[in-house]
Amino acid sequence: MAILVGVAVSAILFVRGAEQREARYLIERRQPVQALEIIGKRQRKLSTPDPDLAALKVAALHLTEAHAEEAAVFKALPAGSRVGLDPLVLAGLVEDFSRKEDPVLRTLLRSLPKQQLHDVLEGFA
Repeated sequence: MAILVGVAVSAILFVRGAEQREARYLIERRQPVQALEIIGKRQRKLSTPDPDLAALKVAALHLTEAHAEEAAVFKALPAGSRVGLDPLVLAGLVEDFSRKEDPVLRTLLRSLPKQQLHDVLEGFA
């Protein structure tokens, strides 16, 4: 019985991971609308918010140039989930900040780990 439960849990986690991998793939291929569809479907199935999905949503929204929504979703991320932020998300935030030095975005960027942010800033430069 325990083996069946373990297999079921593994299958569920694999499917969840597959959806995230597909969304990431689409974002990397600059197909954010399709990625947002996958992310939205997955988020509707969840009983609690998933910070990893929300981070991918931030990256996809950045590509669609929905910057106000992008910032709102980013600000709603729990502070602890920002620590290991995806480079896709950070690159979008840095790009937004380079276009307009928004004080709110500056505060958010300052709250991130310095080394992680430094690597993205260096790549952006």
